[in-house]
Amino acid sequence: MRHRRTFTGIVCGGVLVMLLSGIPAAQAHKVMLFAVREGGRVLAQGYFGDGKPAKDALVEVFDRQGRKLFEGRTDDAGELAFPLEETGALTLVMNASMGHRAEFRLEGPAEVPPEKGVSPGANPPPAGADLAGGVTADELRRIIGEELDSRLAPLVRGLFAAQKRGPGVTEIVGGLGYILGLLGVVMYMRSRRS
Repeated sequence: MRHRRTFTGIVCGGVLVMLLSGIPAAQAHKVMLFAVREGGRVLAQGYFGDGKPAKDALVEVFDRQGRKLFEGRTDDAGELAFPLEETGALTLVMNASMGHRAEFRLEGPAEVPPEKGVSPGANPPPAGADLAGGVTADELRRIIGEELDSRLAPLVRGLFAAQKRGPGVTEIVGGLGYILGLLGVVMYMRSRRS
């Protein structure tokens, strides 16, 4: 009986130590990467599970064929912005400290389906074509791009902030349930031996 109490005390003490130190440390080492296109550039941000930025992390950018298009390092805020005219899908790979690695797939712009009554082979207006009101097609594209960038900038910042949040109640309760389940299995195996 004395051995059983000692074993139970050791297991409970071990679980308590894990709860107080192990879970937050494990979450802190999880590294994440998020990226978005803005105009002719890509904004990327890397951070650990506890919300701390992934400083000086190497970020490599690859196209669909696996060719490296860009390589750079994050700043003290875990952010990296770089110009990139490539419009296709990209894969960003971040290598942070102590061998932590994260990938993020950045899709290219979706193809716009043709409007009804317009044949699929119809071409857009030529680059210098004069549209209604004396605005060229290039100027209209630039104006629309700038307006979209300014309107979407707060949403992009919100997405970066939303990605930084730590573990929620569901993850915490799930982790505690997992630990208690393992404890129950150990106790059951121990009682079967007795």
